[in-house]
Parts: sequence; structure tokens; C-alpha cells
Amino acid sequence: MSEMSVITTGNLCKDRAVYLDAYPIEDEKARFYDFIENAGGPAATAAAVITSFSKGFVPFVGAVGDDYTGIFC
Repeated sequence: MSEMSVITTGNLCKDRAVYLDAYPIEDEKARFYDFIENAGGPAATAAAVITSFSKGFVPFVGAVGDDYTGIFC
């Protein structure tokens, strides 16, 4: 099989998942008690997944800010 090179380009996002005691019903407010943050976005996630299944390196090209979110990602 021939070798293939991949490069991804797109948005880099910060995903935040929150933990709730119960799923809120429609139009109900709910307080979360904890959260986790992960780097995400379609192209960055694709690069991470492809890298996990290959021996190589998959570069990601995109703009990242120098604020808290950009430094985090």
C-alpha cells in the first residue's frame, strides 16, 4: 500500500462539557457542579484521530489567539 500524507486546516475550538445532577426539562434552568475543557473543532479532532491510527504526524493549520483559550488549546 502506498503512503499517504494528510494535512488538516480549519477551526480550533475549546469544548466545555458540564456535569449536571439531572437533565433539565424544556425551558428549565439548571446549575452544573463541575466541567471539563478539551481542545476540539473538526479539523483538529480529525488530525488527532488520524494520528492515533497512524505512525506519522498529521499537521494542523489554523489561527490560534493568544488569549486564555488560545493558550489552552
